[in-house]
Amino acid sequence: MLNDLSRVEDLITCQKKNASFCEKLLGHYYDQVLQPGDSFIDVGARVGHHLFPMARKVGPSGQGIGIEASPAVAAALTERVTKEMPQVTIVHGAAADREGHATFYVRENFSGWSSLYAEHVHPSEEGEEKAVDVSFVQIDDIVEQAGWTKCAFIKLDIEHAEFPALRGAKKMLKSMRPMICFENAPRKAAELNGYTMAEFASFFEDLDYDLYDIFLNKVTRQRLANDTYLPSYYLACPAEQGALSAEFVASAEAVAQSFMDKTA
Repeated sequence: MLNDLSRVEDLITCQKKNASFCEKLLGHYYDQVLQPGDSFIDVGARVGHHLFPMARKVGPSGQGIGIEASPAVAAALTERVTKEMPQVTIVHGAAADREGHATFYVRENFSGWSSLYAEHVHPSEEGEEKAVDVSFVQIDDIVEQAGWTKCAFIKLDIEHAEFPALRGAKKMLKSMRPMICFENAPRKAAELNGYTMAEFASFFEDLDYDLYDIFLNKVTRQRLANDTYLPSYYLACPAEQGALSAEFVASAEAVAQSFMDKTA
């Protein structure tokens, strides 16, 4: 089922019907990768849906950084991790590839849809839409200030701003070689941020990362340019680690099949 391009359309259909499908796979991937004592970064940490499982996985000897742009959400998350997960640091800001400030749009009742792009904020009648000023932060600067020398996993979900955030992590990606799992609607995000699919592909090629969709199919320049159906989650793995192991693929397939059976 996974690692099979002929099934991509079916899997995307499942993803659209069940928003938690890809979240389930994401959780499986970091659960497979992270070990006690490892370090991780959660970009778009929000209420900690993935941050806390990752923190539990690395344990008290590990380290975590959560980056969150919403002031209220970041404050609440900081309070919680201070009590429960002291090995985790919360950074308030919008991850990007530059310094400066930006307007960030939030709805208090829909923090998961908060975005740098006003048109992307969930059009609910509940909760007042707010425009707040946030500082840009760069992942390279954050890990340098933290004194990190290693990072095993990065998760990003920041509503079309994932690629600029990764460009702001280029130095640490070169040196620390984490696995990366990120949400991204490639063509829409490129349109909003002013880059091309060729530039997107070149970024990973230049860093010697292999790019896969969340369903473990290799992502090529041809797929990015021509495929009608592109998933909205991706996995990038250091090329020196070689092809995804049969065990890794099989365990992910078991998770996917179980999810689809339960939601059929």
